[in-house]
Amino acid sequence: QNKKEVETQVEQPAELRITAEQIHFLEHPAEWNQLVREAFAPMLERKTVDSCYVSTCEEIFYQNHEQMMIGPNIYLPHAKPINGAKTQDIQLMILKTAIKTPQSTKVKMMIALAPSEQNKHIPLLLKLNEVFLQPKKLAEILASTNKQKIVEILERG
Repeated sequence: QNKKEVETQVEQPAELRITAEQIHFLEHPAEWNQLVREAFAPMLERKTVDSCYVSTCEEIFYQNHEQMMIGPNIYLPHAKPINGAKTQDIQLMILKTAIKTPQSTKVKMMIALAPSEQNKHIPLLLKLNEVFLQPKKLAEILASTNKQKIVEILERG
């Protein structure tokens, strides 16, 4: 008797993109050691990461933040998907109040990342880096309070 093999279809994530929902502003002054939690809060609400993932990101980030930059004064806390990233996701947190690292470097933006095993987030990170290295565009993003406008700047590149 021939048993038909059941094909298990692994859900391939689409290329990661940014929508207005994935941008938020930190209006109030916060402590340095609260930034990762603040950055990942919307992703915890969306259930794309769990609290273990956020804790791992905190541990890694606060030890290695100087190597986790994606642009001038822009930090990218993240960990491996296996640490509790359920679905690939990204969240941009723009700081409206200056916060400094222990080395006195200003933090202007945090980009919380839940990567996929298939590295579908890489093209977006490359594009973000390209935009962030253009001082005029970066200044426009940091000054804006309009999420849709920020998405458009990032889409245009």
